[in-house]
Amino acid sequence: MLAPQPRWRNRRVVAAAGVLLLVLVGGSVALALMPARTGGQDTGSGPVVSDTAPPEPTASTTPGPPPPAASVPFPSVGQAIPVGETPGYAVATPDGRQLYVANREARTLTVVDVELEQTIGRIPVSVGPVQFVAFAPDGQTAYLSLYDKGSEAGAFGVLDIRTREVVTTVPLDGEPWSPAVTRDGSRIYLPLVGPNTVAVIDTGTYEIRTQIPVRPLPHSIEFTPPTAHAATSPTTPPTSSRSSTPRRTPCYGRCRSTRARTAWR
Repeated sequence: MLAPQPRWRNRRVVAAAGVLLLVLVGGSVALALMPARTGGQDTGSGPVVSDTAPPEPTASTTPGPPPPAASVPFPSVGQAIPVGETPGYAVATPDGRQLYVANREARTLTVVDVELEQTIGRIPVSVGPVQFVAFAPDGQTAYLSLYDKGSEAGAFGVLDIRTREVVTTVPLDGEPWSPAVTRDGSRIYLPLVGPNTVAVIDTGTYEIRTQIPVRPLPHSIEFTPPTAHAATSPTTPPTSSRSSTPRRTPCYGRCRSTRARTAWR
């Protein structure tokens, strides 16, 4: 009959069995968590190695900057056209075929053919030096600003293009500058330096209908395009502005609310 084992030895056996069980369980868990192997190589935590080459980069479809524009040659200067002595102002006829040059001190108008590029005639203007010229819309009449420099008075002249004669002159108090003709040809607006007014002349009778006070030294008139309505100043009642007649307002220079603009030198 065997003698009974000591109680402490039984405890050691149980402890060893527990440790062995923990080792087996831990090993199974470690094997389950290990990364899979691909192609006999351990991927580990590094990048996956592929047997195929990476694709080539595709060409960009975004259009690049446009090519530089071709150089534009400077316009060449044509042959000089002799137009006589003391030319001071030039204006083309409405059809653009001729050019009228005011020879101021010489008191003549030189006519130039634009296509031929040569002078085709001279018109003497004995009533006074021609300073500025404007044409009627039909091109059959020219309106002349006549005055001597330093003079306090001038005149407005009407030139018949067919006969090349001054048929009418209107005395003026002041120096007439560049005239402007309305689109329908019914009126002429003529700036007058001295009285500092714009004379409104009726082309049917060549009488001065009214004079509009403006700031000192007016020298040209500009008509604005027609609009359905026009803004008005506080001192002017609202009106329609379908005609090309300028309205008197306290706005001067670059006025947006007027049908005609007056400029000063």
